[in-house]
Amino acid sequence: MQFFQEIFKPAWKLAWKNKFLWFFGFFATALGAGSNYEAVAQALDVVTGQSAASLPSMATFWKTGYLEAFSWGNITRFASEEPSNLLLVILTLLLGLCFFAILVWLILVSLGALIYGVHHATKGEPASFGEAFHAGRENFWKLFVITFGAKFATVAVLFLVSVPLFIFLELNNPFAVGFYFLAFVVLVMVALIISFTAFYASAFAVLKNFGVWKAWNAGYHLFKNNWLVSVEAAILVLVLNLLFGVALLVAIFLLSVPMTVLLFAFFYLAFPAGMIASQITNGLLLFTTILLSTALFTAFEIASWTIIFEKLQKKTQGALESLAASFAARFRY
Repeated sequence: MQFFQEIFKPAWKLAWKNKFLWFFGFFATALGAGSNYEAVAQALDVVTGQSAASLPSMATFWKTGYLEAFSWGNITRFASEEPSNLLLVILTLLLGLCFFAILVWLILVSLGALIYGVHHATKGEPASFGEAFHAGRENFWKLFVITFGAKFATVAVLFLVSVPLFIFLELNNPFAVGFYFLAFVVLVMVALIISFTAFYASAFAVLKNFGVWKAWNAGYHLFKNNWLVSVEAAILVLVLNLLFGVALLVAIFLLSVPMTVLLFAFFYLAFPAGMIASQITNGLLLFTTILLSTALFTAFEIASWTIIFEKLQKKTQGALESLAASFAARFRY
C-alpha cells in the first residue's frame, strides 16, 4: 500500500478542506488519536520499573492513614458538625463529575463524528457539521463501551505484568532481565492488538451500525488479517506525529520572537501597558496556534486511520468475494 499517495495525502486534503472537522479534532485529541503510542508508552513504564515502583508507593500512602479521613465515621461526624461545608464538598464533587461526564461525551461524540465525516467525504458526499455530530451522538454508547473496555483491558494487562515485575525487583531475582524483555514484548503486542481492534471496532460501529460485540469481533479479525499493514501505518503516523511536534515547536519559537522583542522594547521605554498588551497578545497567539494546529492534526490522523480502515475492509471483502466466486465456479460444473 502506498501510504503517502493513497492515505496521507488525501487525508490531509480532506482535513484541510472540511474545517468543521477541526472542532471534533480538538476534543478527540483528549482521547488520543495515537492511542497506540500511549499503550506502548505504558508498556515502557512497566518494563522500566516506573509502574512497578508505584506499587510500593501506593502501599506506603495507604499506611499513612490519610485515607482514614474518608471513613464512614469521619464523614458522619463531619456531616453533623459542619453540614454546610459537607454540602459544599458534595456539590463540588457533583459539578466535577458532571464536567467530566460532559467532556467524555464530547470526546466520544467527536470520535464518531470524525469517522462519519471522513467516510462521507472520501465518497464525494461531504457531511455537514450537524450530520456528523448526529452520527457521533447516535453511536456514543457503543463507542463508550468499546473505548473504555479497551482501556480497561490494557490497564488490566499492565497491572498483571506489574505485579510479578515488582516481585522480581524486590527479590533481586536473576531472571529479572529476561522478564523485562518478555514483559516488553508481551505488553506491546497486547496493547497494540487492543488499540488497533478498538479503532477498527469503532469504525464498524459508526459506519456499519454493528453492535459492540459484533464490531469488536469484526475489528479484531480485520486487524488479524492485516496486522502488518496496520503496524506499518502506525510507524509512519508516529513519524508524522514527531515531525508535527517539531514543526509546532519551530512555529511557536518564530511567533514568540517578534513579541519578545516588542516586550523588551516596551521594557526599555518603561511602558507597562505595552508590556502587558504584548504578553497578552503573545499568549493568545500561541494558544490559538497550538489549538488550531492540534485540532487539524488530530482530524488528519483520524482521517488517515479511517481511510486505512476502508481500504483494508474493501481488500478483505474483495478477497472473500473472489473466494466465494471460485467455489461457486467449481460446483457449477
